[in-house]
Amino acid sequence: MVSDDVYPGWEEIYRDNVERVYRIMFAKVGNRPDAEDLTAEVFMAALRPLRVSASVGEVRAYLVATARTVLAAHWRRTLGVAVTTLDEDSAQTMFTTVGAPVGPALDNPARAEAILAALPDRYA
Repeated sequence: MVSDDVYPGWEEIYRDNVERVYRIMFAKVGNRPDAEDLTAEVFMAALRPLRVSASVGEVRAYLVATARTVLAAHWRRTLGVAVTTLDEDSAQTMFTTVGAPVGPALDNPARAEAILAALPDRYA
């Protein structure tokens, strides 16, 4: 069941969701500076169209959708390729694990090995 709770204002929306959005971005880009910039972009993009009267669930869903759009634009600028997937499972996990470690503690050796193995030869 979806909660009918609403945020009192924008400051509360930001405070309750900034860490969640940051986690999504960090998980996708893998570095703090880009994750911080993209998180700011998400909130700036959501500022105008997002209704403060929307329920908490609606706000979070809108922020995830906005994060997907911002991330796609980032990859398009960075790689020249449109990357438009942000799997809902990882986004949902990010929204339910606030307080978990951020940064290198999130990565494990197997994930690091897989990422390194996928790099082109010139990076090896």
